[in-house]
Amino acid sequence: MQSTQLNEQITLYRWSLYDFREAIRRHIDLDERIFKNTSWQHFGCRPKGEHETIREQLDKAISFAENAVYNKLSNEELNKCASDIVEAVDKICKSIRAHVAQRR
Repeated sequence: MQSTQLNEQITLYRWSLYDFREAIRRHIDLDERIFKNTSWQHFGCRPKGEHETIREQLDKAISFAENAVYNKLSNEELNKCASDIVEAVDKICKSIRAHVAQRR
């Protein structure tokens, strides 16, 4: 893929990640409001730690995208950045699946 097309794709990733971050923020806010008076140990989990991990992973993915958008990167660097974003999103999805599985 040419660097212009790849840069445009990463820009779209960035906007999607911003939307994803907002959705995650809303979920976490709701989770914490619903369960604020509940003993999390009863569920055998640490949601605040899980929430923080998910937030950190999402911030990392966004920083990869912002690096590509705001800096002049070579085609090779853009490909690496796109790969890093995909890997980061995969980790986020795994963390979310683990988080949700503990609630069932």
